[in-house]
This record gives sequence, structure tokens and C-alpha cells, in this order.
Amino acid sequence: LPHYVRPIVDKIENLPISIVIDQKKIGGNIRSTVGTTTDIYTSLRLLYSRIAQPFIGYSMIYSFNHPAGMCQ
Repeated sequence: LPHYVRPIVDKIENLPISIVIDQKKIGGNIRSTVGTTTDIYTSLRLLYSRIAQPFIGYSMIYSFNHPAGMCQ
């Protein structure tokens, strides 16, 4: 799939989200998910960190690799 750079914008509204993925095996880490493979995971972490009520922490808190974001 083609890889596009992220646009530099201040705000995007009323834009439906779509993720294009292929139905072939993805190489790489066995821990990879659709979110980590498509990089939507990074955007979701940022979104959750900004809209969460109450504020829990910055986007790094929503990472599998951060102690606060790991499943126990």
C-alpha cells in the first residue's frame, strides 16, 4: 500500500475515517495489530489523550509499552 505523509493541519472536522488494508499476511512482529500496522494507533493515542475526561496523561500513557498502558 502507498504510504502518505501526514498533513500539517490545525483542525479537521466532519471527515469520516477510513483505513485501507490488504488481505495478505503482514510481515513483522507477531504483536502487530491493524492499528500498529496502519499507524492509526498513533493517531488514536493522541486523540484519546486530548479528549479523555478526566485527563489521564499524555499519548505515551496509551501505549502497550508504557507501564500505565499495559494489561496486567
